[in-house]
Amino acid sequence: MHWTERDWQWAAGAAAAVATAYSFDGRTRDHFVSGSVPAGTDPHQWRDAAPIAALTVGTLAVGLLRHDTESTRSGANMLEAVALGGLSSIVLKTVTGRERPNETADRSQFRSGGDGFPSAHVTMAFAAAQVFADSMPREQWGWRALGYGLAAATAYARLDSNVHWGSDIVAGASLGIATGRFVSGRGATSSKRVSMWLVPLDHGALLTVNVNQP
Repeated sequence: MHWTERDWQWAAGAAAAVATAYSFDGRTRDHFVSGSVPAGTDPHQWRDAAPIAALTVGTLAVGLLRHDTESTRSGANMLEAVALGGLSSIVLKTVTGRERPNETADRSQFRSGGDGFPSAHVTMAFAAAQVFADSMPREQWGWRALGYGLAAATAYARLDSNVHWGSDIVAGASLGIATGRFVSGRGATSSKRVSMWLVPLDHGALLTVNVNQP
């Protein structure tokens, strides 16, 4: 993969944003701690995933029902971005091992066996939203705003439940946008179709990859 100057600028900006959010993690937690869920629990995980899941599945369903190639492709790309973003976040969670704010009041608890950094919900939400936005003409700003709005709502919900630090959210959004841009760009420059599916299991996840050559 070749990185352009713009890619490096994006990476530097994302790193700076995460670092800035980290400096405010304590105050962010204090603001949302009243809505905290019990340590080690995440009762709202399916609720928080529902909006962007509905947009993704809905886009694909509309394309299939209307035999609309563009909508079908957009929905498939959104699913691919969600799977890739989810897998990437799982890898980073395993490496960083950061505890969640409903598990500790210390923002620096990395490599502690946690799974807070980055937020997988936010990563997948922004990955799908980015692909959705990229598939829309720029003049259709309402649809683009809808995608980003649902992703932002997901981010707020994760903060409101106090299951993520602010920097977990910013890192997830950055990773998600980068993932969405990658999937959109690859789809525009290659006729090869790569479909990935991430299936949650009791003690992990199963990733399936399907490659269709033209």
